[in-house]
This record gives sequence, structure tokens and C-alpha cells, in this order.
Amino acid sequence: MAWMLTIAADACLTGNERTKVFVELGCDEHHLAIERILQAIVTSRIALPVAISERLARWLDVYTGSPEEPRLRKMLDEIGAQQFRPVPDTVAGTKHIVCRAVSDKPAVVAAREDDTQQRGNLS
Repeated sequence: MAWMLTIAADACLTGNERTKVFVELGCDEHHLAIERILQAIVTSRIALPVAISERLARWLDVYTGSPEEPRLRKMLDEIGAQQFRPVPDTVAGTKHIVCRAVSDKPAVVAAREDDTQQRGNLS
């Protein structure tokens, strides 16, 4: 997981961060390398491919209950929030929210206008 994440996030790592990641990987401290990479991703606000985000979430499930888990999960949640950018669009009485995900096709969620008034505005 750590090596795949290192490759995927290479553009957001500084030279110093990249060196530290490789040292941590060489010392078999994969969780430290992953934490450093996640922090760089959060800071740079890049979006990860959905497949990598999903795999990262499954990897993190192994650390449930560990001292690192809450911090890593918070960073993963922040990265997940960066994945989708809602774009409101009103078309003939229907509100559409177009969610764009990295490397995925847009998904459109539609609701009738009267449904949005009852449940709150979708945009």
C-alpha cells in the first residue's frame, strides 16, 4: 500500500518529504510513510484515484483500535471530501448534482423540485 501511495502522490511530495518516505519504507515503517504521504495529499489538496482511496480505506481497517487510526482516518476523510466536487445544475423542475470523481465518469443524482423543498436544497 505504501509504495502504491508513494507513486500516486509523487507530485505533491517535496524532495525532503520523498527522502523521508523512502527512509521510512526502508526501515519497514510503512504506516509512518503512509501518514506522511496522506498529510502531503491533504495539504496539497490533490485528489487520489477512487480505487486507491478505497484500497487505502480497507488497509486502514486493519489498524482499527490502534493509536494511529483516528489521525489516519481523519486524513483519509479529508482526502475523500476532496474527491467529489458537487456542481449544481437546474433543469426543468429537477435539481441535479453532478459529482466528479477522479478517473470515474460523472454520476448524476436527480430529485423532483418538490422533493428538494421538503428535504432541503441539494445544492
